[in-house]
Amino acid sequence: MITKNINKSSGILAALVGLVSLIWFLLRVIPKPSRATYPCQRVAFPLASTFVIWMTGVLCGKYFFSKVRHNFLRANYLLVIIFFVASIFSFFIITLPFSPVKASFNKSIYLEDFTPTDNPNTPIGKAKGVFPGRVVWCYNPNATNWNGITGKWRIDGKSGATSPNPAGNWFLEGNIIQSQVDFMISEAICNLTGKSSDILAWDAIFKYFNTTHQKGETGYKQGEKIAIKINLNNCVTHGTMDGRSNISPQMVLGLLRQLIRKANVPAENITFYDVSRYIPSTIFDLCKQEFPGVNFADKVGGDGRIKGEPDVNHQINWSQELVLEPLSNPSLNAYLPTCVTEAEYIINFANLKAHSLAGISLCSKNMLGSFIADNSLGLEPPQAAGVHPYIAVKNSDGYNLRPMQSYNALVDLMGEKNLGGKTLIYLVDGLFAAPRQGAVLDYRCKWKSTPFNGNWTSSLFASFDNVAIESVCLDFLRTEQDMSEEMTEVSGNVDNYLHEAALANNPPSGVFYHPNGSTGLESLGVHEHWNNAEDKLYTRNSGTGNGIELISVLHPWNPTAIGSLTGTESIVVFPNPASDLISIKSTNPSTGQGKLEIYNQIGELLFREQVTKDGYDFFHEINISEFKGTLILKISMKNYIYSKVIVRK
Repeated sequence: MITKNINKSSGILAALVGLVSLIWFLLRVIPKPSRATYPCQRVAFPLASTFVIWMTGVLCGKYFFSKVRHNFLRANYLLVIIFFVASIFSFFIITLPFSPVKASFNKSIYLEDFTPTDNPNTPIGKAKGVFPGRVVWCYNPNATNWNGITGKWRIDGKSGATSPNPAGNWFLEGNIIQSQVDFMISEAICNLTGKSSDILAWDAIFKYFNTTHQKGETGYKQGEKIAIKINLNNCVTHGTMDGRSNISPQMVLGLLRQLIRKANVPAENITFYDVSRYIPSTIFDLCKQEFPGVNFADKVGGDGRIKGEPDVNHQINWSQELVLEPLSNPSLNAYLPTCVTEAEYIINFANLKAHSLAGISLCSKNMLGSFIADNSLGLEPPQAAGVHPYIAVKNSDGYNLRPMQSYNALVDLMGEKNLGGKTLIYLVDGLFAAPRQGAVLDYRCKWKSTPFNGNWTSSLFASFDNVAIESVCLDFLRTEQDMSEEMTEVSGNVDNYLHEAALANNPPSGVFYHPNGSTGLESLGVHEHWNNAEDKLYTRNSGTGNGIELISVLHPWNPTAIGSLTGTESIVVFPNPASDLISIKSTNPSTGQGKLEIYNQIGELLFREQVTKDGYDFFHEINISEFKGTLILKISMKNYIYSKVIVRK
């Protein structure tokens, strides 16, 4: 009985989809016939045509059957036979188109979750990094403090909100705690490089890049430019961001603070960009207020932004001719923007999200906003360049599934000398992971898998290895999909491009990847799946291979503000005995404005700085190279005073 009801519901749903598809197709195509080639219309047309055939069969079947009855009463048996056969045939053709359509429709809804073709802990490729294959995952639930409700009409029993009052969109300060985000970025780069301070970490990052690019063991040099690709896929104006998934403004500001204050990069040498989208005021104003000299480049420019301009001397060379895109056939030339070609370094800052076409959207797909393909049709650069059919991991959006062991255009972008070849570090903003690329974030986007357990993902990932960081993020996304009804897009041949990239010198497809000319690519990193979702162990964690090493930095959830001090207070200063630069970590529930002071043994004040603590964890760095001997560090916050003895030799 249940099966019959499901089949009946499926048939009704398929018919309704066919009717809606027909109406949509007619409304869009009649005013402008060229729209028939659009991907959405290519999806709608077979459903609409099937509905027309189905309706024709139903109406003709009923008409011919009425003729059977009419002629039977008049004893005209020859016509009875003719109309009876016609009626049977009409009703029979109903089943022909709708059976595959219903099957295809059901498959699109209930497409099986992604399952790796390779066994756990079987790494392929060559690991990259100061510590090869290392991926740092910082999970800090204190960085997100949003109830997931933007309006009172969204409140219901599933929200988990502690207050009936809407908290506004996810990106507002207070819903994301800036100080905690700053702390996460600091933890990520220090753990990635094995250094005890942000300044030392950035020095190691630049030295690693320059050493591996045959520039010698040198750090950042004044005058060198840095371009940072941020994911703004859902930003279509210079106005305020809406509730859809984009990079967090606080992550952008946090990285900017690091580069200027810790890496000593002048603001005017830093450009954040997405040349296929718009830089919203939510990010632009936040960063410009603190660092007026920083640059932003986007699709159109204006309002203080720079318009992305193509560098005609730097065309992207694809390793195969891109001929499958019906909207752009032949495909148009794609050029890198000048903000990329003039930069010495690239930072790739992506989002943690699933994707309807590519299965996942991370650092590699983030680079689709790094080229320009001007055209009169108004096509976005990836469509104009013909890229979309070559990243399809399933039948979706009007494109056909690419099988395993097939060419993927993302590998060319990962290996292109001005994109992946210039990338200093890969970062993935996972504060609020999205179930699909255009998702509007709300309480339903909280994750059920461990360690999130019904909370926000509140994460940041960092690595020198493009393949490794995406392999780790894929493991997180597929694990959540196993448990969540909201996460449905991680399906198909999702990791085909990771196999191709890891073995780019000899890929499973046999394709000769050569985006930089006649020279083929080497391995672009190491790919591996963890042992299981509970342990999250890769081969370098367990000492069984040369694959990925996942460094997990996990914070317990603590209240971000309470009225009185409870428990024990601790200040950690490292290193101690102190070097020129010391890092200070204070963990306690008190928040607010305060001051940090350093005294000598006889009580003389040597140093004072105003500080702000707006979260449970406080992290700060200061230079004490001008002081020596035994020192007393004091932090005063509201009515509390905490102190620590430091020895400076």
